Amino acid sequence: MIELTKDRLEEARFFLGQLRQHKAREAKPNKPPPEHFRYYLNAFLNAAQGVTWVLKKEEPKKYKAWIGSWKAQRAEAEAALRALMKDMRHTSVHEGRIKTTIRSEEVPIIVAPPSPYQVHALRAHALSLRQSGGPWTSSDVHYVQLNGSEQEVVAACEQHLDHLTKLVQDFVDKHPK
Repeated sequence: MIELTKDRLEEARFFLGQLRQHKAREAKPNKPPPEHFRYYLNAFLNAAQGVTWVLKKEEPKKYKAWIGSWKAQRAEAEAALRALMKDMRHTSVHEGRIKTTIRSEEVPIIVAPPSPYQVHALRAHALSLRQSGGPWTSSDVHYVQLNGSEQEVVAACEQHLDHLTKLVQDFVDKHPK
């Protein structure tokens, strides 16, 4: 039942994973190209929006009878997040790019210490970390406006995927074969 919907949910999960990896790579000296974040975000938004579209197509009568009561049980914050994601997807499809606020944040570079058998190098490494506070790089973090405050984009996408997962699971629970 609803195999295409579940597949679309997994597609959204895949692109969220790409967003997470991009964010993690941003905190390293060799950063990925900045446009990759936008590509992954667009793909995530399209896949996420497709979850409900495909569910409506796979089970139109059941979905129509069920979705109103399901949405009524959701918190206002969930509705605001759904609306934000829908607006972001609409913007990416019809206007080309989603406007995010980008802030560069300093992050430490994790440097692997030399081999413990290289005593002099190990002492020099420890001393340099103590004196300088360690090496740093900057990481670009993307934010969007949600309910009048900024929210980190990847965190908002994670919350949205959690909501979609709950939607699909609740639909399956309500409509067993």
